[in-house]
Amino acid sequence: MPWKELPDRSGPDVDAFVKENTKKARFFVDECLGGGVTELLRHAGWNVDDVWEAGLCGQPDENLFAY
Repeated sequence: MPWKELPDRSGPDVDAFVKENTKKARFFVDECLGGGVTELLRHAGWNVDDVWEAGLCGQPDENLFAY
């Protein structure tokens, strides 16, 4: 199947999409990694949350993904 060139898109919808999707990556640290990982990532400038701060310690992975 040959490549298909996409039409040029511009406008407020595209600008809003680009603005929303060029933010820093956000990480959610699981309890198996420990709180030290959260602090290390924050110190490096990353936007991080963890299960302890979210009150989700001991929850199944499905609940963590939903958060």
